[in-house]
Amino acid sequence: MDADVRWKAHRINAPSLPLDDMDAHLLLDDGVLRLDPLNFGVAGGDIRSTIRMDARQAQISTALKASVRGVQLGQLFPDAKLAEQAKGGIGGEVDLSGRGNSIAAMLGSSSGKVGLAMGRGHVGNLVMELAGLDVTESLKFLVSGAGGGYHRYDHHRRGHGQPAR
Repeated sequence: MDADVRWKAHRINAPSLPLDDMDAHLLLDDGVLRLDPLNFGVAGGDIRSTIRMDARQAQISTALKASVRGVQLGQLFPDAKLAEQAKGGIGGEVDLSGRGNSIAAMLGSSSGKVGLAMGRGHVGNLVMELAGLDVTESLKFLVSGAGGGYHRYDHHRRGHGQPAR
């Protein structure tokens, strides 16, 4: 089966998702799926991407290229307490490829480049703990109300990606 579908939405009614609009072109040709483009307005910014999935082998081969611009962290969280913990815009580039028949397998086997940066803003302890999937520490911050502290990442003083406190 082959397909060529173009979809544009200027407004998306999804209260739990911070999506504004969407522009997608889906092409399916002899076991190769391409989404070119797959673009979203999200959380006050946008994500521009292309995805290619080749299912002609036993393991699906996937390539993703994406550009993230002006996405506001606070708008990504539906919970007001979490939204207070994350202020500022992020941007960057993603270029990954992997193999597998599930998203987990594709991501687990992926290689490539991911670069995200944040301008002026802050990310609180609670958001940091949730991003690290440390449930015990996250619950401690929620219950104690101690989630008001912030981590600052300083590339020059502490090395790339090391927290400066």
